[in-house]
Amino acid sequence: MNPKSVSIILPTRDRKESLQEALESLSGLSYPRDRWEVIVVDDGSFDGTDRLMGELQSRTSLPLHYHKRERRGLSSAKNFGIQQAQGEILVFTDDDCILERDWLNKLLRAFDSPEVGVAGGPDQMPPSGSFLAGCVDYSVTSFVGTGGVREGRAMRVAHYYPRGCNTAVRKSVIEEVGGFDETLIPGEDIELVYRIKRAGYAIQYVPDAFVWHKRRDSVRGFIRQIFSRGYGRVELGRRHRELLELSYLLPSFMVVGFVLLLGLSLISPFVFQGLVYLTGLYLLATLAGGLHGAIRMGEARAFFVIPFLVILQHLSYGLGFLYGLTIRKVHA
Repeated sequence: MNPKSVSIILPTRDRKESLQEALESLSGLSYPRDRWEVIVVDDGSFDGTDRLMGELQSRTSLPLHYHKRERRGLSSAKNFGIQQAQGEILVFTDDDCILERDWLNKLLRAFDSPEVGVAGGPDQMPPSGSFLAGCVDYSVTSFVGTGGVREGRAMRVAHYYPRGCNTAVRKSVIEEVGGFDETLIPGEDIELVYRIKRAGYAIQYVPDAFVWHKRRDSVRGFIRQIFSRGYGRVELGRRHRELLELSYLLPSFMVVGFVLLLGLSLISPFVFQGLVYLTGLYLLATLAGGLHGAIRMGEARAFFVIPFLVILQHLSYGLGFLYGLTIRKVHA
């Protein structure tokens, strides 16, 4: 039996250095070279990405197709890539990812079952990442940080949906359910997978098909990213109520609850005692995460940084969620 034909769709914008690393890693894939192609969709870059791609196309053996268009957003770029794709399996990754030699082989094994419509694997920080990026990685992947929802393992607090940096979908399934929602960013990947699941197809988590995914290496960038995810979850919930699981509501509940309890504690000693108790439990949980992260990273100083980032993460996500609710009222 011939290996499945594959189209790897890689949208990009103004990140030519990371894009070059991603493409160089793709050149080492062990999957049969005549059975896959790479489609780079440039969403209006101004950093010389077009010149880089011209050079790469002239000297690489990669089955590489490059398309530059006016800036229309990530979801639109992905849909454009789908239109150009020739493979029966469409694989999506990001321009800040590095792919291992056997990544594609492992990911595609999920499609040996005809019931599987979409498959995904985990993403991990590259070993070369900075100390802060390592702490960010722990915060966004650990149970104390996100409840384990980024991976399809048994211990998690919500349903698993593959992320856009490491997802494979049957092209026939995308044609059946429709492409990405171009009005939705971020969360367009989750929304598409949800529609595939609702259409009756299985989602397969492939734990050993991981990608190296660069993390934010500044506190400001981390806050902006998480705030955006909180806002995006509101938009997901407006489209599909089932995507508003309790775990995604907790950060905003925590923000509102803390403010209310803080105000009431000014007039009630009993409320103040409750606030102190709940805050203490929360801080103990974050410190436990810091200890676990420090041991895993082999960095004692991570014990102090990770709890700080986890608190920032919950606060930023909760505020982003509340902001999304407010924006809807403003535009209504």
